[in-house]
Amino acid sequence: FALRQEDGVTHSAGKLPFALHSPQWGTWEGALRRITLQGGTSLADWRSADAELRLRGNLKQWQQQAIRIGGLQADGDLALHWSRSNELRAVLAMQLAIDRLSSSGGSPLTVGKSTWHVEAAASAKPDDEFLQSLSLQGEASSPQLELTLAGGTTRTLTLGPSRLQLLRFKPAGHGSGGGEVGAPGAAGAVAELRLSADAIRIGNWPSPDLRARLRLDGGAMHADGSLRLQGKEVLRFAGSHALARSCGKATLSARQTLPTLGKRLQPRPPALLPLDLQAGEADARFTLDWCTGPKPRFDVRGRLHVQDANLGWEKARVKGVQTTLRLDGLHPLRGRIRLAAQDGKLATGTRLSDLNVDLALAARTLSVNALQLKLLGGSVGSVAGAPPSLSWPPSEKTLPLQLAVRQIDLGQLLAVLEVQGLSGSGRLGGVLPLAWRDGGLEIDNGQLHSLGSGTLKYAPGLPAPDNPGLQALRNFHFQALGLRLWYAADGAYRTQAKLEGNNPDLYDGYPIRFRLNINGQLPGLFRAALFSGDFNRHILEQLQSGKLE
Repeated sequence: FALRQEDGVTHSAGKLPFALHSPQWGTWEGALRRITLQGGTSLADWRSADAELRLRGNLKQWQQQAIRIGGLQADGDLALHWSRSNELRAVLAMQLAIDRLSSSGGSPLTVGKSTWHVEAAASAKPDDEFLQSLSLQGEASSPQLELTLAGGTTRTLTLGPSRLQLLRFKPAGHGSGGGEVGAPGAAGAVAELRLSADAIRIGNWPSPDLRARLRLDGGAMHADGSLRLQGKEVLRFAGSHALARSCGKATLSARQTLPTLGKRLQPRPPALLPLDLQAGEADARFTLDWCTGPKPRFDVRGRLHVQDANLGWEKARVKGVQTTLRLDGLHPLRGRIRLAAQDGKLATGTRLSDLNVDLALAARTLSVNALQLKLLGGSVGSVAGAPPSLSWPPSEKTLPLQLAVRQIDLGQLLAVLEVQGLSGSGRLGGVLPLAWRDGGLEIDNGQLHSLGSGTLKYAPGLPAPDNPGLQALRNFHFQALGLRLWYAADGAYRTQAKLEGNNPDLYDGYPIRFRLNINGQLPGLFRAALFSGDFNRHILEQLQSGKLE
């Protein structure tokens, strides 16, 4: 390595290698590849200087307050320019590889192994206005990131190509207009950043793109931006965080037509594949309020409203849906859910109408203010005087929800089963206690009874068997009918039916009393009855087996 001077210009030949070792900053090595000085032979005579350096570093561990970096490797170039009459300028281009980046505190965050491309530039006046004139710009990008958020539950986010741009930065107390020169900390700093991240993946949910703008000004960080699916905005956000108080507030808003939203929600998690958003509009606005200081808190308030919606789930359909979710707070949980629908159809073809649901949300409870639905010529709804609240989320200790069955048409109910030759007439009422056990719905001793006389006929067109019970059912006229029902979450069911009446075509209409017991397995009964409609085959087999007393 040598320095040569010609005509007032000093320039280098060769490379000057160097190595730096520090317990705190790790091991760095590199080379001064070029230096150029213009001016005389003494420092006072220099008018400008340029230098180019090659850097390579290895930092095993570094920590500053809550931020920790492990296994950092860096490789890049640094260019420096100084002019006595103009400015001091530095340009950095570097590749980084980090094994682990973590942030502790109220919301622990860990970034797994990642690679980064960093470009940065800094400029300032080379005089006593150095700090006042200092300005920074830069950009950091990574092809993929994996973030792990710890807390009550651990969640993993995967980000596609991500980029953070620093459009401008001026240190605290210089250029903010709100503090004295030299004021310490970030309270007076001014900065503007842009953040983009593509294909943010959480489990099997659709992967939105993030676009955001961040501004640091006057001791507060302001942010606004959007989440996009298939290049179109689906959610907008805006908020600010006061650095001194460590508290902030933000708003989330969205307005979408449901068919458009359904097309953009791709790919969907398996649980939502049957959902068909046919018509309607959704409008949401929520306010987030938080503090990250010694006493952290987080709260959400807002409203989601869906109007004039037509929805499908497998073979089930519902029209004219109006629903509102109102959230009044998280700690403790407070809110309300209201849902109404004009009409619809279950998977079995059963028509329904005048759906009305009114639920109150509270900490670990769900209060049923109203639950009414017209179907099968009658109605199903909540029982007056029943337990006013249920455990939420559902648990093994949840009290049963008492559903009152009123004036159900027996003929329409039997038609749902689609069993050849099975029909009836009359009205039914009673109570069905619904409970949550082992991850599914159960009926624990449901009881239905006839509201007057009626008929029950099972004439499949086959020769009459020797079983007198099945012979009686070919044209049974009952004066009383009672049914008790048990259904377990695993699909095991048990029914006990008691009938009193006669068959005018059998024994000259002599009075008959008998019991019909049907037991077996019908996994997914509720799902089949409501959504898929495929459960009649097993019922037919049970009836034809002749399990009558």
